[in-house]
Amino acid sequence: MFENMKKIRQKSFAASLFLSTSIVTLAASSPALAQDGYSQDQTSFSFAGSGYSYCDAKLVGAVYGWDAGDGKTFIGASILYDDGEQIPSLLAESRQLGNTCSFADSGYGYDDAERISDLWNLGDVGRAKSKIANMVTDGERDQIIEALGY
Repeated sequence: MFENMKKIRQKSFAASLFLSTSIVTLAASSPALAQDGYSQDQTSFSFAGSGYSYCDAKLVGAVYGWDAGDGKTFIGASILYDDGEQIPSLLAESRQLGNTCSFADSGYGYDDAERISDLWNLGDVGRAKSKIANMVTDGERDQIIEALGY
């Protein structure tokens, strides 16, 4: 009896793995297909509540040759499909490929850069903007948020 249960679990695991892999493969081939079964609003809402940023979406999209909008859809759909654990490795891969975000992609404004320049004694706003862009690209937003008190 236990041997049969073990075989059933193995087949169930294999089927689940196949299904999960199929969903990821389908999602990877087209962000429009990633939301199959989910509305654009659902994937957008999922992305918005995910803790990932525009920069993260841009970096994930760059791995597949997509824009940030498609990256957002992919991240949102991945979370809805319970496959969000792949996002950190995609971000790491994108960084290794040399993809970066600009200050404009960071979600921070001039006033934030001015404050960071003062808080971290960077000397000027341009250096602060560059530092913020590099930190956001590297996934170090928490340090910026903490410094700004957000």
